[in-house]
Amino acid sequence: LSLLVDIRVLPEALDVIIEQAELLVQRRAAARRAVGEMVPSSPEEDSAALLAVVFGHPAAWQSTRVRAEQLQANLHGLLSPEARALTQHRAREISLEALAAGRAAYR
Repeated sequence: LSLLVDIRVLPEALDVIIEQAELLVQRRAAARRAVGEMVPSSPEEDSAALLAVVFGHPAAWQSTRVRAEQLQANLHGLLSPEARALTQHRAREISLEALAAGRAAYR
């Protein structure tokens, strides 16, 4: 991700962010299956914040936006209205450059 942002290949960088969001959701599902109970919801919130970064970026490919919309639809029922509002707020504070440099706070 860092290299893609450094060389300004932004559509590919945004696609990588979607992949990260998908992996966070998959890890959450695996954790639920493993322990058979609720685990903290931060992966969904982190994924939703990553998706919001992609939605807000003009360099996102249409195919990347479609994947983001699909994942967002899956996450919608898992997040409370308060958590959805929080993720939108967090996304406004996260830049693509901060994500690439590892400075953004997501898991």
